[in-house]
Amino acid sequence: RAVVKRPTMCDAYGLTFYGIQKYLKSEGHLDWIPREDRGGAVVEMARAVQQGLGETLAMPNQGKDWLKEVASVANAADKHLIWTTPSGFIVEHVYQPVRQRRSYTELFNKKKFELVFANYYDGVNPNGQELGIAPNYIHSLDAAHMFLTLIRLMHKGIDSFSMIHDSYGVHAPDIDTMNECLRLAFIEIHKENVLETFKKDVEEYLGLPTPPVPNPGGGLDPRCVLESSYFFG
Repeated sequence: RAVVKRPTMCDAYGLTFYGIQKYLKSEGHLDWIPREDRGGAVVEMARAVQQGLGETLAMPNQGKDWLKEVASVANAADKHLIWTTPSGFIVEHVYQPVRQRRSYTELFNKKKFELVFANYYDGVNPNGQELGIAPNYIHSLDAAHMFLTLIRLMHKGIDSFSMIHDSYGVHAPDIDTMNECLRLAFIEIHKENVLETFKKDVEEYLGLPTPPVPNPGGGLDPRCVLESSYFFG
């Protein structure tokens, strides 16, 4: 479980084969292999993990690939993507062309620093937009989920929170209420196909058609989270 947890969590955010290798190394999963053989072992395990993710997450990956296709349509029109999240927040997905210059300096003649100076230009950075759309779209839904949860909690008179991205916290007596609000907000967001809404927003802004939304399949009813023992923490 420990070996595949990070790659599984990050797959939806556009995890690369190099990224899988990086996590295997940094988390020390193959430190028991002799150093001279460790590099090859990391590559082999990364291949196994990548194959497992491809099989297990086939449907989510269709959604990720579709988002990249939509980004390529926007790139061809030299436009940034714009959409509205379920909370009403308007996202402007801006990736501009950038030119970087690197400089090296020392502090007190001891510690060396690398400084990076960047100039941004008008237009679209197509590579950045295509690589960023899947993780940023998911983050926008996470943010909407938190906002809608907070609104429900405030309507119930709760005003003390500890929230970071997808980590939710309230005072102990309010946990049951928070759990209920979390689930109801999730159902509110996913009672309709969020990708269809995203498609309409993008097409309205671009004035161009985008590829058909992939068939979600499975027939998952979002109301099942009301019975889920583990949902968000």
